[in-house]
Amino acid sequence: TEKDSTTSADTAENKNQIIEIADEKAFEEFLQNCQYDSWSVGKTVKLTHNIDLSKVDFNGVAYFSGDFEGGGHTISNVKLQVKGSDHGFFRYLGKSAVVNDLKISGKITSEGSCKNIGGTAGVNYGTIGNCSFEGTVNGKTAVGAIAGINKPTGKIVNCRSNATVTATNQTGGIVGNNEGLVSECTSECSINTDELKTTMDIGGVDIGTLNLTGRVIDRNDMGGIVGVSTGIVSECINQGKIGFAHTGYNVGGIAGRQSGKVIDCHNEGEIYGRKDVGGIVGQAEPYIESEYLDDKVNQ
Repeated sequence: TEKDSTTSADTAENKNQIIEIADEKAFEEFLQNCQYDSWSVGKTVKLTHNIDLSKVDFNGVAYFSGDFEGGGHTISNVKLQVKGSDHGFFRYLGKSAVVNDLKISGKITSEGSCKNIGGTAGVNYGTIGNCSFEGTVNGKTAVGAIAGINKPTGKIVNCRSNATVTATNQTGGIVGNNEGLVSECTSECSINTDELKTTMDIGGVDIGTLNLTGRVIDRNDMGGIVGVSTGIVSECINQGKIGFAHTGYNVGGIAGRQSGKVIDCHNEGEIYGRKDVGGIVGQAEPYIESEYLDDKVNQ
């Protein structure tokens, strides 16, 4: 469920408030305020200058649910070294959040569970429009240059990414796991283009990583735009390289695996993998099954 405990009273109190961020000091104050879920609801935050975070102790914007107007400015030198899940420049964007015209550059690395890791947002319930991310993002599951996971209410529109994105499952140039809408986005990302490192040595053979049952786990579900999607992906373009030769399952220029809708998308990048590899989609679900009853099939 969404991490949103705000009330209509909060919204009424905050409405029409405009907060301007012109320097690093104002940004640090903004970070402190966003520790409280209700603070940003109804507020408009305007970035009026470029911000350099090289000297700022930055662990991500905890929660934001207002309007963030980037004004085409860049927040640079984002260096996030995080543990656990749900991390990005914004950790959580609420349903009423709108982040517009913001450029972010930096490096996001994670350890531990490493799920829902994104350049712009870890978990997005709101709207991200006209934004870009450039740099490096890595994690384990649901990892994307713009968002780790895009929830059913989430919309990511007209965004661009140019990053190196690395994960084991659900890796995308825009979103790792899409349950909402991704539209008119362009990715130039390199997705899992390095060789999978040896994690267990059995007779000198690289078998990747193992789960508790001993079954081989390879890199799965990686796409130029989304790693896995049950939502809608429309009018998107991938220009980046996806995968490493003979490594990985469900690899696609647009989506690694999808059971939603992919509409009017184009892939211009090179796609590599081991099994279920496609220029647009690696694996499309659900499988077509007979609608007849068993006794009818027997007949």
